[in-house]
Amino acid sequence: GDDELVRRTRSDDEGRYVFRRLPVEDGRFFGLDAIYEGGMFAGGAVELTSDGEVETTLRVWPTIDDPAAIIVRRDNVFLSTGKGGLDVIESTTVVNTSHEAYIGRAPGGGDPGTQPTLGFALPEGAADGGVRIVDSTIDVPGLVETDFGFATTVALPPGEHRFTFAYRLPGAAGAYDFSRVALYPVLKTTVYASDPLQVRSNRLEEAGTEEIGDTDYRLFSTTDVLDPGDRLQISATAEAGGSSGLTLGIVLAGLLAGGLIAVAVLRRGGARAPAPREPSRDELVRAIAELDIRHDAGEIDDR
Repeated sequence: GDDELVRRTRSDDEGRYVFRRLPVEDGRFFGLDAIYEGGMFAGGAVELTSDGEVETTLRVWPTIDDPAAIIVRRDNVFLSTGKGGLDVIESTTVVNTSHEAYIGRAPGGGDPGTQPTLGFALPEGAADGGVRIVDSTIDVPGLVETDFGFATTVALPPGEHRFTFAYRLPGAAGAYDFSRVALYPVLKTTVYASDPLQVRSNRLEEAGTEEIGDTDYRLFSTTDVLDPGDRLQISATAEAGGSSGLTLGIVLAGLLAGGLIAVAVLRRGGARAPAPREPSRDELVRAIAELDIRHDAGEIDDR
């Protein structure tokens, strides 16, 4: 608005910084962000005390632009018919296996606060109605539209992070093409479909039902790894019957209660495997990281 106030400063060699003469007003918050090595690090909101002072800490990391450091541990997708399209809530758990912050592969020279970093693939047409982040483990100050879906603009620190977002997918005569291409390796995908939706896929297999809130969902899942560039084909058709639409609060509560809040997109393509070759160091590091993630998730034992 007209009262927007922006101040910039540079830290010293020890990372200390000070903003002087900021206005102290009830209800005024300042969003604290840092630019370091081409990455934007979001520090959340800060409110000044009555004496105009506050101490805060904002952590940054050295940065990398190699997408091989990123693995999607799990992707949970909730589908339900709504007015004018398919309502979708998606919860994705992403792991940065490196010791640096991932800043994407956008060309340098632009404002780090507007450059795409971590990408999320969407079905064609899904981004037209807008995407909104409804929950995340790190602050996400902005999104940018891409040719594959959307991306965050914040650097992704090392470790595991979760993003839950909502959007709507248009369709004709109750038929929806939910297919998309994997951007990073994905270890597990599960689609939760409420009545009257029927789901078909060349990758997913039906895995029973689960009740979340007052809604019964049919589960379609796979633990086959989806490599970058692999296409996950999914079609959803609304058979005869009604639907109350997808209730975000119920889904989030169910995810939290069941420990499910996590997600992504996956499945391996049917292309013939190339002849065996000596793996590179990066490939070995990624394979070890995948084993660690599966072990932490209880999917494999110590042996």
